[in-house]
Amino acid sequence: LEKEGILRCSWESPDGGLLFLVASREPEDSAKDEARTWAQAAVDPLRPDAERRMRLDVVPGIGDEAIAVVERRDTANGITQDAALIAIRRGTWTVSLLAPQLARRERADALRVLTELGKGLARRLN
Repeated sequence: LEKEGILRCSWESPDGGLLFLVASREPEDSAKDEARTWAQAAVDPLRPDAERRMRLDVVPGIGDEAIAVVERRDTANGITQDAALIAIRRGTWTVSLLAPQLARRERADALRVLTELGKGLARRLN
């Protein structure tokens, strides 16, 4: 991945893994595109309605653009795994922080945690 300009780090925590990816992107890429791409990995590809159930939340005040996704696994509705992430765009950098274990929390609490983590990440991007 590094040859493609993608840097990645991952951490294991007692309640599940935390995966952090950083990629330098072209100016036309957006945090919304990145979040949507990650969200697609959590839905059943045979269920055309499933992707619409993934809520993309705009998170104001973080970088140039920040989008969060928090959805619990719901196989009846085509969501095949927990999803919790924030994608941030600042300048030419896009950062995606994936922490699926946060989806097990109340949605508002998970969004709050992702927002705080996102603020810290965005400050470090030049």
